[in-house]
Amino acid sequence: AAHLGVGFLAVPKVFSFSGLMAGLASLALVAVAARTSMLALLGMGAGTYSDRGYLDLARRALGPQGFAGALLAHFLLSIGLLSAYLVVLTDLLEQGVSGWYGHHDVMPRWVLSLVALFACTPAAVALRELRYNG
Repeated sequence: AAHLGVGFLAVPKVFSFSGLMAGLASLALVAVAARTSMLALLGMGAGTYSDRGYLDLARRALGPQGFAGALLAHFLLSIGLLSAYLVVLTDLLEQGVSGWYGHHDVMPRWVLSLVALFACTPAAVALRELRYNG
């Protein structure tokens, strides 16, 4: 669900670059691809239970190379999502600080980025305790 929110952040830029018709066509194409891959994953994963979901499914469907590819894709997706959320949080902090002081460039952007990073740290630590222990 996290990638859905970040993906929606990019939709206006896609439409501004491609135009209305090409943007709608690409959105429809992505929807068809997402539905097709979801149905394929559900079909391959039927009757299989694991707490590692996609990774075990990739191993079962594509072998060791698929498992390594799924690990790499999962890692890159996580890094991309975290980067996008940090950029958004930094922008929100910048708007808040500039609104508070009444003008821009109150703090350097790298300082705001560090504040955003430290603001996310407690949540990242807390997520380690939410693992499935079944």
